[in-house]
Formats: sequence, C-alpha cells, structure tokens
Amino acid sequence: MIAKTLLDMRLLHRNVGQVIIGAAAISDIVGWLLLSVVSAMVTKGLRAGMVLESVGYLVAVLVFTLVAARPLVRSLLRPAGRSHQPGAGVATAVVLIMLSAAGTQALGMEPILGAFLCGTVIGSLGGAARGFLDSMRPFVMSTLAPLFFATAGLQVDLSALGRPPVLLAAVVLVAVAVVSKFAGGYLGARIARLGHLDSVAIGAGLNARGVVEIVVATVGLQLGVLTTATYTIVVLVAVLTSAMAPPLLRHSTRGVPETAVEIEREREYTGRRD
Repeated sequence: MIAKTLLDMRLLHRNVGQVIIGAAAISDIVGWLLLSVVSAMVTKGLRAGMVLESVGYLVAVLVFTLVAARPLVRSLLRPAGRSHQPGAGVATAVVLIMLSAAGTQALGMEPILGAFLCGTVIGSLGGAARGFLDSMRPFVMSTLAPLFFATAGLQVDLSALGRPPVLLAAVVLVAVAVVSKFAGGYLGARIARLGHLDSVAIGAGLNARGVVEIVVATVGLQLGVLTTATYTIVVLVAVLTSAMAPPLLRHSTRGVPETAVEIEREREYTGRRD
C-alpha cells in the first residue's frame, strides 16, 4: 500500500521513499514471521514442544531461503526466460509462489510467508525474473488487491462501533497506533541524523502500512482469535493510518529539491533517458 502511495505521488525514487520502502520491507518480514509462529501455536496448541517446533520450522525456512532458494529459483526460471511461449515466465513464477505458499502452510505456518519469501527471491534475481513480477503487477493491483480489500471489508461490522466499550477501544487503539508508528519512524530517522521534514515523511510513510494489519486481522478472525468487533477495530486503524499518509507526505516533501541522484533514479524507474 505504501509503495503504491509513493508511486502515485512520485516519491518512490526520492531518498525518503527508498528509506520508507526499506524499513517497511524489514518490518513486514518480521511481521510475517511473527504471524506464522503465532498462527502455528494457535492451531497446534501452546506447548513448549510446539513453540520450539514452530520456531525450528521458521528457522529452517529462512535458512533454505537464504542458502538454496535463490540458485534453485534461478535455475527453474531460466528455461522459462528462453521460451518463445508468451507467459511462460509468468506462469512459472506463479507456480513457484503457490508452491512456496503451500510449503509453509504444510509446516503449520501462514501460506503468505512462503509467497512473500518466494516473491522476494524472484525480485532479487533482477533481469528477466524481475520482469515476470512486473508483468504480474497490473493484474495484481487492478484485480486481486481490490478483491482482497473487498473481501476484508465484507467482514467489517460498523454497527459494533455503536457500543461505547467498542468505540472507546477503537479510539484508544487508533491513537496508540498512530503515535507509536509515526514516532518510531520519526525518531529512527532523527537518530540517523536526517532532517525534520525527511523524518516527518518517513514517520508518515511507516504509519501507512495498513495491508499488514488487515492480513493479520483476517488471519486472526479465521483462527477465532479475534471477534468481529476486534476485527472491525483493526481494519479501521489500518484505513485511518493509511489515509493520513498522503497529506503528511505532500507537506513534508513540498519545497525540498530533488538531488541529481534522485533524478537519475527516476529515469531508471521510468525508462526515460532525456
């Protein structure tokens, strides 16, 4: 979501945009890992042996991804890249992503973790492999993403906010989420000796990462950990924090001139050579 926001606002090539994407990627990885461990513990029971087993599977998946996944995926995608059949590379990438999702699910973790790690590996290969993902992006952004958000919205019960305890919990959770996410990004940027406006932009960008929250809420609802009211609150937090990002980003980056490196980076992204 934040990547799409930065792209639409033409900020993805800016230094602050790169920092936001990098920090969000690291945060997402940690979030998916924690979600997988919690999901495994909920489905299998909270016992010391199960916790160790879940953590062991998680470590094994990470080691495999870091050590063996990249050369394996490259060898599987190379024939597809040489194929004269249109769509062969995209089909191969989709199959790999689905198999990775099925693999983590078979280990008792969330399938989204396997899909996320596989997509990261394919994207890191660059060249034709990265082009396969780029070819999938329009369909994902225009069809699959709206379907996901529509499905998530159908499970929201706004009437629950009519109950004072639920409404109070929603207000408190929104306040805590906004302050903690924005403050974390802002303070981290200031510690790294970035300027005030750049730090505000980074804090605003990291505050607008509602997709992760919606995914976690959806999984929690499916597992029976969250009630419909709690799910509604989490989705509300995701929507409100994401809606705050564009005006804050626009304010903090207004009047800040682009550097030569940023201009060249934009040309690389857009393919311009003027």
